[in-house]
Amino acid sequence: MVITQAITESSVDFEISGDRLRVIEISNSNVISFSLAEYTSANHINPLIGVAGEEPFTLTASGDLMSSRFAGEIHYHTTRDLAGTGSGLPSAGEIVITGDGGVTITVKPQGEILVLLELDLDGDGASEITIPTTWAEITV
Repeated sequence: MVITQAITESSVDFEISGDRLRVIEISNSNVISFSLAEYTSANHINPLIGVAGEEPFTLTASGDLMSSRFAGEIHYHTTRDLAGTGSGLPSAGEIVITGDGGVTITVKPQGEILVLLELDLDGDGASEITIPTTWAEITV
């Protein structure tokens, strides 16, 4: 794992990347494991804009995820930097999650509360199902 951080007068940049990272969670005698492979996550914060605690951020991410919660492996990558403010969830950007057979879910934040999920179930590049929902409904 490599962690880099750069702090200047106008920004804070933080990046974490690596070949493999495994996290094991034990809760009520249930063991849940997550593994990341070939991952990178880069966060850019501009502390000179906005109110303290509400600084704008951008996030770029990619990698492969395996979990005891599902079979197989998924790949994820941002196609447009995720963006938001403070410690909130992204309000703009786009991330694509790809599973077996080329099935994809494209996650498109529509502001601080709403998010649009576009599902391509046959892997042809065109979404067959669009689901408007909220961050609260899809986050753990």
